[in-house]
Amino acid sequence: MIHYLNSLSITDKLYETLPDNGTSFRFAAIEANLATYTENYAAWHWHEVMELGYVVDGSVDCHTPRERLALKSEEGYFVNSGILHMNRISDGSNKGTLRVIQFDAGILSGAGTITEKFILPVEKNTAIECLPLPSDNPILDDLGALFELAAGEPPAYELDVIRLLLGIWKNLYTVLEPALQQTAPTDDTAAVRMKGMLAYIHSHCNAPMTVPEIAAAVSISEREAYRTFREVLNTTPTLYIQHYRVNNAARLLRETDRPVTEISLECGFSSPNYFNGVFKAMMGMSPREFRKMR
Repeated sequence: MIHYLNSLSITDKLYETLPDNGTSFRFAAIEANLATYTENYAAWHWHEVMELGYVVDGSVDCHTPRERLALKSEEGYFVNSGILHMNRISDGSNKGTLRVIQFDAGILSGAGTITEKFILPVEKNTAIECLPLPSDNPILDDLGALFELAAGEPPAYELDVIRLLLGIWKNLYTVLEPALQQTAPTDDTAAVRMKGMLAYIHSHCNAPMTVPEIAAAVSISEREAYRTFREVLNTTPTLYIQHYRVNNAARLLRETDRPVTEISLECGFSSPNYFNGVFKAMMGMSPREFRKMR
């Protein structure tokens, strides 16, 4: 089946899990209309599975800590396992629909040799975060075929999924092989620290918190915390906290009928008036106006 998503579901540790298909076959086909997401973006997250996607409508920016891919319709991308990433509708566009394939690389490795020779060198190389797939790349045709299989789930479709994914992986590996030979190991300390600080923010977002407390969660200085946020996310801890709290509030306004004052306090704002000001500055309308649009 195809999973149609209009929001991102992640844990406090920013971990996104595969949609449950009721089996141990870890493969999912997802269509995500980013125009329905709060602020038109899928927030920073990561997962153990590999991700391949392409734009079917509009234009989308795919960000990782060191890369930014600006993708137009019929262009795609690959994101490696364990890499922090986020997708957002590009500036100047009001549309951005993605079709995404997520899969556990283990379903490709019927033999140990395949895992050791062709998968682990990519999966464990933190220098390889993402890869653009231009519109003429044959991988995109295979992604379309995977969506057709997911939609119909014909008998023994899992075997066809594996066949197509093996072809995709062969093409990816051919492109990445030179980088695997030449790329020196990359220090991923900043990304690891970033995951830890974001996990702390997400698990404490409904209470007051300071930048020194966030830094202490990963045993670094306040100055280093600011530097890491700037390097990885191109923002500050304070602005990230505001965006995260407003996004949580917007979700509750859209999905529940709870009072605005109650939502503001639950999402960590010190007062309803402060919440109204921050929300309007970020969303362009008051919380009540936003709720009327649902």
